[in-house]
Amino acid sequence: MNKKEDKEKLVLQKESALIESSRESLTLVQQQTYNMLLLNAALQLSEDPNLHKFSIQASIILDYYDIGKNYEYLKKELKKLEQIIIEYNILNKDKTWTFGAFPLLSSFEYDHGTITYQLPFQIRDRILNHKIYATFGLFATRFFRSKYTLALYELLMDYINSPEIPAIDFEIYKKIVGAKNKSYHTYELVDAIVKKPVEDLNSNMYVPFNVNYTLVRGKRDKIEAIKFEIELRDWYKKRFYETIVNISPEAMEITSQLPEKLQNSLSATVIQGLINQYGLEKTREAYEKMKHENGFIPAKMEQYLKEKYLTQQKTDV
Repeated sequence: MNKKEDKEKLVLQKESALIESSRESLTLVQQQTYNMLLLNAALQLSEDPNLHKFSIQASIILDYYDIGKNYEYLKKELKKLEQIIIEYNILNKDKTWTFGAFPLLSSFEYDHGTITYQLPFQIRDRILNHKIYATFGLFATRFFRSKYTLALYELLMDYINSPEIPAIDFEIYKKIVGAKNKSYHTYELVDAIVKKPVEDLNSNMYVPFNVNYTLVRGKRDKIEAIKFEIELRDWYKKRFYETIVNISPEAMEITSQLPEKLQNSLSATVIQGLINQYGLEKTREAYEKMKHENGFIPAKMEQYLKEKYLTQQKTDV
């Protein structure tokens, strides 16, 4: 993963319930690293759905996020992920999850630069059987200035294909971005967790949208909620933006058959991933079965393939 082009093409599928979780105790580096661990687990599970332990070289994470060769620092940050308990599905977007909490890692070992880890069963099971999730590029997150920017980016990507982003209660928003226990004055808090992250996103060329926000005020001018609006950038709306997404002619062909609003780089990326994992014929089969469904059809295709072929693979074993 040394070439810039390869780094730009890393795409993570992350559960909405995990995006909408409490982040008060999490640092930016911890969250960036955890996303890489999720992606690595997904790749290894695609090859062997029976895996319960995953491994990755620390140098991959250090290089990707340009942390240098600070192995001890990374080791300490990862160790904390066994101890930090998060609440998930705070906005209750995913009705298939109940409310609950867990540590982000069930176990973690570090041996001469090799990281071996286990995920909580809730997360591992959802990697195998995604239901409601966001798909986003990791490359943009390398340049974020704060953990608040990363949390907001994931939250907005979770709604990128929705007709609108619902207003979010301000106290809940503080919890999701990790500022719940901060004691700033109100104007300083808004500057730190809203204004600056929005500026950070809008200045990042790898973020697929521009964002605006409105503070919803109640009695005595108290901030009660926050409303975000995003405008997709031209490069994202442009079909098959190949400098960001490495897709084949076959993936382009299937994507071009989707409804016009879904003919974009995000859809092409998901479809290319399905072709890589299941093969072209099975991906075409999934398209034929799901093409008249409502919503984000590539996700419906993925669910169809998982239910039919991964379940079948487990039965064969």
